[in-house]
Formats: sequence, structure tokens, C-alpha cells
Amino acid sequence: EISLGLVGSEMCIRDSIESLYYNLPDQPEFQLSCADLPKDSGAVVLTRHSIRPPMHAGHFGTPLELNEEGIRIARKFGRSWGDRIHKVSTSSSLRCVQTGNEIIHGAKLQQPVLHNPWLGEPGAFISDSGQAVVAFQDLDPIGIVNRMLGGEKIQGHRTVEEGSVLLLKSFLNKLPEKGNIHVEVTHDTILAALLYFLQGLDSIGEEDWPRMMEGAIFWRKAGRVYWRWRRETCSREMLVR
Repeated sequence: EISLGLVGSEMCIRDSIESLYYNLPDQPEFQLSCADLPKDSGAVVLTRHSIRPPMHAGHFGTPLELNEEGIRIARKFGRSWGDRIHKVSTSSSLRCVQTGNEIIHGAKLQQPVLHNPWLGEPGAFISDSGQAVVAFQDLDPIGIVNRMLGGEKIQGHRTVEEGSVLLLKSFLNKLPEKGNIHVEVTHDTILAALLYFLQGLDSIGEEDWPRMMEGAIFWRKAGRVYWRWRRETCSREMLVR
């Protein structure tokens, strides 16, 4: 009876971990395709890494590998874009690097995964990883992003505008030729902070949170930055000079 009780408790804990919004493995409703590309410019796909095992709250730096479904989905992404992919860059996180490699594998390309330091931590939004750990112990990912969007200065973090400028500058300064993409693989908090800052929001909910292997397309034209996210195209005056 004691054994059965322990197993039941472990199952409840595991179920609660898996139900956390940042662990949800369900496929994004809005899948990016070549139809989302601008007609007169190359673009950048900024995507969250592919599917990993569930992660405990407060353990955001855990070096988890992709699971089998995550590998399959990343390869599927690569196959769908094929040789339109001219470059793949990722954060140094294992799950991001592995996502990049599987995308390249699916696209049947012969190129290495590159490292973009602004995609991880420290990176565009986190200036001091040691100090940032304290904030992540006290707040969940949405709490972190909502405080950033609300204009609060968080320990170990840059402001959301400073981070967004650094991130956009890292991948928008040199776009590929028309009809082609660069792929940048990052994390949910980074993608969420950038997207919803650009949209001018000061808070978001769980339904807004990027799913694993969900991304947005970015490009620039005539002094403006454009992005397409969940089938909506938006723009604002260019932050990057």
C-alpha cells in the first residue's frame, strides 16, 4: 500500500510538471511556411527550440536533450524549408544546438550550426546570469516577462527595450536573398519578451506563450521592422540603426 501511494504521488507530481504552460508539448496551431515569407525580401525565422522532456519550475538552465518527438518535429521543419535555409544559429543551450542540427539534417544541408550569443543567457535580456538566477527562483517565466514588459528593472536583466534592440541587431543587419531564410533558435522567454514588446503589450497570459518549435518571421524594410506571428503581420519603426 505504501508503494502504491508513493507511485501515485510521483504520477501526480509528474502530471503537474507536464501541465506547466512552458512544458506543453502540443504542436503550435500556427505553423510557419514559405507562404509567410515577404515577397520582396529575405527573412529570419526566430523559433523556440523543439520538444524536450518536462522541466521542473525554477530549473530553467537544465541541459535537457530533445526527446524523440522533438527530433522528429525539428527535422520536419528542416524538410519543409529545405535549401531556402541559408544559415542556422542557436544559443549555446544543448536543446537549442540539437534543434539546429536536426533542422539542418531534415533540410539535407551541409553546414554547421552557428552560435549567436544573444539568443541565450547571458544574452540579449540577461546581462548577469548569477544575479538573474535569483529572479528565476522567485518568478515563473511569465512573471519575468510581464515585469519586463511593465518596465520593471529586474536583477541581472537589461530592460526589455535594450534587450530587443540587441537581439534584432544580431539577426536583422544582414538578411538572406529574397525567398530565403536564416533560422535563429532560442528560448521561450526571449521570444516572448521580444514579440510582445514589439506589439506594445505590458502583460501577457499563458495562451500567448510560445510553444516548443513555434516561431515568428522577421524582416526589415524602409526604416521599419516587420514580423509575422500566429498569422498576423505587424510592423513598427525600426529600433535598430
